[in-house]
Order: sequence, then structure tokens, then C-alpha cells
Amino acid sequence: MESRLGIHRHDTLEIPVGHPVPTVHLVVHPDAVRGWNLEIQIKLLVI
Repeated sequence: MESRLGIHRHDTLEIPVGHPVPTVHLVVHPDAVRGWNLEIQIKLLVI
């Protein structure tokens, strides 16, 4: 979904009771042009 500000969004995902909770690692990289890039690494995600 794209807003008028150019923000990219996704729907939320609810993890049901009893399912394993994923591990989330956030890595921030400097952008080659300007600003920052956010890398999201997820392990053990079961949909």
C-alpha cells in the first residue's frame, strides 16, 4: 500500500497462541545516495 507520502506499508500479522514466536533482527545500513536502509531478518516465521 502506498500513501501520498510514499510510505510503504503491509498488513499486520497476528501470531496465534501456542505458535512459536519468530526472532527478528534489525540491521541498519547507510544508503549509497543518502539516508539509511533497514534490513529486517526474520527466523522461525510460520504462516
